[in-house]
Amino acid sequence: MSAYNTERKLDILTKLAGGTITPQEADRLLKRLEEGVGNGDIEEIRQRIYEILDIPDADDNNYDDEDGDEDEEQWYSEQRDLADSVTSDTVIDVCRELIEGYDMDADSFLDEVVPLLPDSDDTFSELLDMTDSLTGCCNAEEIIRAIRDHFEMTGHRAQEFLLKAAELSDSAFIEAVRTLEHSIETARMVLRVYESGENDASAECLAQMVADDLLVFDDQLVDDYIEMLGTMMGTGAFRGNTSNLISMLIGKKSGRKTNTAGAERADSWHNVWRDCFSKDSDAALRGNNGRRNISPFPSYESVSIELPEINYYSLSVSPEGRVGDRLSARNVNINSPCELEAVDARRLHAEAETVINGEARCESMDSRVSLLLRDRACFDRLRTDGELEACDLLVGNSADIRGKSRLSDIQARVISLNGRCELDGAVKAASVTASGETEFRDTVRSADICVAGDTSFFADVHCARFNSTGSLKAQREVWVQDLLRCEGTAEFEGRLICRRFSASGKLLLRQGVSCNHGAFEINGSCISMAKIDEVLSASINGQITATDIGALLNWTKAVDITMRGGDSSVQTITAVTTRVDALDSSRLKAGSISGYSIDIKNTDADNIRANYVAVGKGCHIKLLQYVNAVQVHPEAIVERTEKISPN
Repeated sequence: MSAYNTERKLDILTKLAGGTITPQEADRLLKRLEEGVGNGDIEEIRQRIYEILDIPDADDNNYDDEDGDEDEEQWYSEQRDLADSVTSDTVIDVCRELIEGYDMDADSFLDEVVPLLPDSDDTFSELLDMTDSLTGCCNAEEIIRAIRDHFEMTGHRAQEFLLKAAELSDSAFIEAVRTLEHSIETARMVLRVYESGENDASAECLAQMVADDLLVFDDQLVDDYIEMLGTMMGTGAFRGNTSNLISMLIGKKSGRKTNTAGAERADSWHNVWRDCFSKDSDAALRGNNGRRNISPFPSYESVSIELPEINYYSLSVSPEGRVGDRLSARNVNINSPCELEAVDARRLHAEAETVINGEARCESMDSRVSLLLRDRACFDRLRTDGELEACDLLVGNSADIRGKSRLSDIQARVISLNGRCELDGAVKAASVTASGETEFRDTVRSADICVAGDTSFFADVHCARFNSTGSLKAQREVWVQDLLRCEGTAEFEGRLICRRFSASGKLLLRQGVSCNHGAFEINGSCISMAKIDEVLSASINGQITATDIGALLNWTKAVDITMRGGDSSVQTITAVTTRVDALDSSRLKAGSISGYSIDIKNTDADNIRANYVAVGKGCHIKLLQYVNAVQVHPEAIVERTEKISPN
């Protein structure tokens, strides 16, 4: 073990003995040390920078000058000089200059260089200062996770870390809090971030942390937060709406008392509103100390609710016109246009236009014409057939919404949408079914998602299973724990992660797909503008246009392409076995195909490399490299053949 590693190990054990870090944190740091991560090896850092920039050797004069670009050699020379100048004191500054001036890939810097940086206060502070340069190139949350994963978070570092995250964005701030220890000290540091006034962290951001139980409170800390909010609202320094935030904080006080001096007693419904979105569906993402586990998929066990008992004032009522007071009855039957201030009912049945201005708390809500909910509503069962507009939170166990609807946040165990539906808020469920024309404008989390018709997702989607029929467009990340199936047309603008992927029809993947070592199946046409990566097997029946298919290290066992209906193009195919065939005159144009066994037809390729190669009819290969055996069809063209040694 090097002197550096010995010193670091002693330092970690000393902090563990002194109680300044947890046993889990110490175990993580010792494992990183054993794996050589964060050892500050400058030579290895230089080598990684060379690989990221793809800098040719200094004596390689084979530059492409055919187009008259005489500055290419100077460009590479400047990159080499910068990479060679890296020292333990200058590595951050050099990488910043390479990213800003020489197009060094920021994501590769986070993935390959940051883990090698020495775990020192100076390096940590310099990396935080560099985040402004990185945010223009990659996601702020990814930057935050990279820093947290590779640096020990002592007290002063954690405070700097939170301050910088709050400067980046609300989502980065929430992600930073999520990765730190789930403790009162973390909550105190968040309070100090808001009190500093050196960032634009909003009320909505703090409300999300409180709702997701990311912060641990005692009664004194709750009072400190409320005092801070009052001070900042008074000076106009606070950004956002605090209407629900203070009541949420009051709900965290263990010593909360009920006011009985003439005021309305707080009832158990308070917990329904408070807990509906604060139940921790992200528990699967984190360990005991709040840090992220490997699996990125949440659980959906917390979406159901239990409705408290209500003592109704009346047995049955049929209101008309405007009712100014809260209506409380076992059965509320609305047969003519009606406007209610608020309602408590076991069963609400509306056969006429209905407006509810305040809270609606009903076991069963059934509207057949038009229903406007201006405040939040809680139910066991909701069914509408006509028009529904919900301006605030809907929370219940079953929602069956038909016709034309526009909703804000909704949580229900089962959500069924049929018709024209716009969802402006977050959706959380165990099952979501939508048919017709549906727009999800905020995040969607559900165990099962099944959509048909014309469906658009404008924010992240997290689910266990996803099924789409018709026209689908997803503009942000889609994470599916198991099977994602599409029939019709589908366009994915953001990153797509799933275990198994099956599509029939037309498919566009702007950021590729990662199948998490599962199966990728296409029946139709597919355009992927990035890698089809981490697949165990890929089966394409139709047309395919992609940059790369497969993965190294024998992760991809088989790639099977059967072409029809038009030509295909793939830059790189990497798999243990690759088979290419055509049902008509369609052809495949490929850059390189490599693996153990390759059997191809109707293929134009620059390079083929495998142990066993069979070149079939209609192929044109520039360079064929094989280890054991090769077979070439008489009607195939191979310009050059090489027998090579096994790797």
